[in-house]
Amino acid sequence: MGHAIAWTECFAGASSEIRRGIEFLERMVINERIPERFRRGFAAELVRAEEYYKAGKLQAVEAVVEGGRVDLILATDEIVEVKY
Repeated sequence: MGHAIAWTECFAGASSEIRRGIEFLERMVINERIPERFRRGFAAELVRAEEYYKAGKLQAVEAVVEGGRVDLILATDEIVEVKY
């Protein structure tokens, strides 16, 4: 489940809405107290976020919308829930 470099480096220059979510996901992936199946899900979300970020489409990661948490928000205001 490793990544060659720190995820935060992949998102250098990103907005605080993106960086904050990436830092949260990164902590969840390495937290051994979290069941493996959930850690895999967080890792999948990191990969998807990186893809959207590189395409210039990512607006926020792990954002709170109307009292609930969503995985990703795109520049089009579309909400993406990552399934793995």
